Amino acid sequence: IPQKGKLLTASLDSIERGCAGPPNYRFALTGQTWQLLREHFPNLIPRICVRGAVFARMTSDQKQQLVSELMTLGYYV
Repeated sequence: IPQKGKLLTASLDSIERGCAGPPNYRFALTGQTWQLLREHFPNLIPRICVRGAVFARMTSDQKQQLVSELMTLGYYV
């Protein structure tokens, strides 16, 4: 969020707290974004998986990682 030359970032928690009801947002991720999340923010992976709508331009290994994460969360894939 740009503000007077500064870049502010919002956390998932702050986004969800700002919602009046159940969270109503989705994510679209590329393979590059998926890899960065896995490397630097692994704690966010479960939340990203269940809020993801589009997972595009992913390698076969990244797709397998996504499927494994979803299955760990109890999804049938």
